[in-house]
Amino acid sequence: KTKHRQSVLDLDAIKVMMNDSLAVKNKTIQENDYSFDVLTYLYKARLHLIHPTKLKDLCMVIKPIDLLPGKEACFKLTATDFDQGMIYEDQLKKDYCLISYRYTVDQCDVVLSVNSEEVKAACLHDDTHYYVADEKLFILKMTSAKLLPDYLAIFLNSSQGQIAVKMQGAYTKRKLEEVEISVPSLEHQQAVIDRYEKLMDQRLKTMQTLYDIDLQLSALGEK
Repeated sequence: KTKHRQSVLDLDAIKVMMNDSLAVKNKTIQENDYSFDVLTYLYKARLHLIHPTKLKDLCMVIKPIDLLPGKEACFKLTATDFDQGMIYEDQLKKDYCLISYRYTVDQCDVVLSVNSEEVKAACLHDDTHYYVADEKLFILKMTSAKLLPDYLAIFLNSSQGQIAVKMQGAYTKRKLEEVEISVPSLEHQQAVIDRYEKLMDQRLKTMQTLYDIDLQLSALGEK
């Protein structure tokens, strides 16, 4: 039960440790150059509770090369095509590549964008189209039954996931493979996924409500 209540979506435990540690008070965190000395220590202490596992032991990390033009119709995923774990499939642009192009994004693959400003990931659920990834992205293909792809995307988008990737300096395939993530039970992972989907549904409904209100406000002067 204790493990089930541990959330991967917040840093409450880290905040408590930071307030209680005298050593932390004498250090500084220089986020601009990713010198996460304090956060590295606290992050690993936090992960120790739920057995960290390297990404290379859970999935295959693929770095695509430039898309080779051809006659095969495909949809090319870029970093601007997804956010908050969601892929905007209706906004994707059609492209053409070689039939033999190997760097495809299949159903249940996770696409990951890593740069100096942000880390974001999303899991592909559609299997009706042919998808490829931009050369600036990483493709994560699950190789272990211990990790659910949707949970991996949620974790990488969380505060802890951001710290895990940045403190490793994971801008290359080799570095990314060494990133440690928490792998709780499948039941806990599914609970996180269910909670995430519920919150995202609420978020979308709220955004739609705000949009409708804005339309009504802008139309008031027209009557």
